[in-house]
Amino acid sequence: FTIDNIAKQNKYPMEINPSPILSGTISTCIEKGKDFFDNGIKYSNTTMKCFGIATAVDSLMAIKKFVFDNKIISFNDMKKAVNKNWKGYEKIRLKILHDNEKYGNNYKEPDKIMCDIYNFLASKIVGRKNERGGVYRLGTDSITYYITFGKLLGASPDGRKAHDPISKNLCAVRKC
Repeated sequence: FTIDNIAKQNKYPMEINPSPILSGTISTCIEKGKDFFDNGIKYSNTTMKCFGIATAVDSLMAIKKFVFDNKIISFNDMKKAVNKNWKGYEKIRLKILHDNEKYGNNYKEPDKIMCDIYNFLASKIVGRKNERGGVYRLGTDSITYYITFGKLLGASPDGRKAHDPISKNLCAVRKC
């Protein structure tokens, strides 16, 4: 989803998801006699959830380290490996999976990439006005979407196989 698609959806929360029970627990909704999703609340913000970032960081690190820095695999072979779900490229996949220079392992470069990605996302999202008089916020919790979205994705350069979960919330990739 892009922010423009979310903006279109933001016009219809009352029609899609009226919430009388939730509204009955919020003082401003009771005072105004309005539903939570019908401007009954003081701040009607929209949070965009961005997750799987560690999968992206670790993939970028794998490309940088194994393709460009150490020249262990060519860029074209990396693309082939990912497109073939690592079939025929198991040895390099294991090297990538067991390499420790990843986000969350206290290495400066992947942690800086994480910060750069997060700051870029925040610059595009945070504080932008939404359609209900609130602002957009950035969230990194994924509940179970990291599993759902992982099932929709092919393999990634960090060694993740197709349809496996992507990284959860703002956490490092889980080692299996």
